[in-house]
Amino acid sequence: MRYRLSWRDNDDRLDTALAANRLLARGHTVWWCAEGADALEAGDYVVDCPRAVAQALATLGVRLNSTTEVPPTARPLALPRVALLGGSVSAYPYDGYYALVLARLGMPSRSVSGGDIAAGALRDRDLLVLPGGFSTWGLDAGEDAPGADAEVRALLGRGGACIGSCGGAFYLSSGRPGWTGSAGVLPRVTHEYLQSGVGLVTVRLDAAHPLRAGLAEAVEMPYYHGPVWEPDECARAPGVSVVARFRSLGLSGRLFIDNPLDQERFAREVEGRAAILASAGPRGRAVLFSPHPEMGDLVRKHLAIDGYVRRYLPVRGPAVLDATLRHYRPLESPSFRLVSNAVHWLAARADDAPGAVAPPAPAASAPWDALARRRRGLVPPADADAALGALLDAEIARLAARAERVERAMESALARPPSAADTELRAAWHAMAHAAAAHLARAQTTPGPLALGLLDVETLVCLAEAWLRAFEVDAALDAGAKAQS
Repeated sequence: MRYRLSWRDNDDRLDTALAANRLLARGHTVWWCAEGADALEAGDYVVDCPRAVAQALATLGVRLNSTTEVPPTARPLALPRVALLGGSVSAYPYDGYYALVLARLGMPSRSVSGGDIAAGALRDRDLLVLPGGFSTWGLDAGEDAPGADAEVRALLGRGGACIGSCGGAFYLSSGRPGWTGSAGVLPRVTHEYLQSGVGLVTVRLDAAHPLRAGLAEAVEMPYYHGPVWEPDECARAPGVSVVARFRSLGLSGRLFIDNPLDQERFAREVEGRAAILASAGPRGRAVLFSPHPEMGDLVRKHLAIDGYVRRYLPVRGPAVLDATLRHYRPLESPSFRLVSNAVHWLAARADDAPGAVAPPAPAASAPWDALARRRRGLVPPADADAALGALLDAEIARLAARAERVERAMESALARPPSAADTELRAAWHAMAHAAAAHLARAQTTPGPLALGLLDVETLVCLAEAWLRAFEVDAALDAGAKAQS
């Protein structure tokens, strides 16, 4: 049967995309509506699946409504075979933020390093995701992996695609050694990228582009020294579209890097210039994000803890600021839909090439001991007054409770026998858990601001929560298929 899977019917929750992608993983037909038509809004899906499968999704609160029509502008989707760059240039937590988005969207990914890429790990992949970090130097140089850049170019040349944020967006631009030139535009600042800054920005989206599907005109997300392009130069570059421009600066930030972007520098160097590019030119298909849609509300929350909360606590008091912290929604970040739309827009199978080399999966790793040790080290700073100390203690306690819940739930979920459709999702979880455990162990020995420690803990908690929801949807779909048979 054919059903409408709409964002409005599902309260704009990302379970909408999760359900669509997990249906794709089981071989069901799914169409994506980049444009609205009749009862369908831009971004909605039409799915073809048995009634029992739709009913199984309903038990999780995912609503599907019967329909017979597929709009002529709707495009059938394929679930891409995703490679997620990690290695040294995008080491955890940089790759962890994209892993969070992909898990929340129900898209399994394979973690790869530059060495894996040079050895052929992209040859059975359709999409390479390049997180923030140091892809700015190129993969051959940054990863000491001769041949990796050529393998990325080969992926693009045979019909594959790339998504890059920040350092990854530099790498997909033009003008520096090793870059792919997928967007034939030189950023305003290249090698010496620290001249911009850190903050929370708002970008204004072009209503005509499919990446805008289902989103408001403006989207907020963290920004960390990403490339800034001149719109008129983009207009002259073959196949390049400006999807969004920088509109405003919401917060200056010091989290990770003590280099806040202030209003004067934003107005002089950033405002009004291109923030997101889409390219379908002679150097392949790519989406370039200067800011970080994958960081979403998660990093935004901890940027606020690091500055906004301390500043405004005396102004509005603990009740208002505690509510501010409790109501961030990391797993429902609106900017995640930009990533979802980018994947759908780019979705296509690259030609299979023989001889693909799959990197070995790391041994299953339970990161919970490392997480517990990191949690025990979280205490309010010595200069915190009583009100700030109590507020931070409450946040630490909430995180501890969530961590204990996800540990129990994940152990239960992984104890169930895997289905064929969720094997790659499980492998992706083990890879990310392995990387998170190693990062937490290192972080435990390195003092830093409380906001950074809280972010370390919440990142792993959110990763587990996103994977658990995907596993829950998989279990329901398996039950629905069994009932149908």
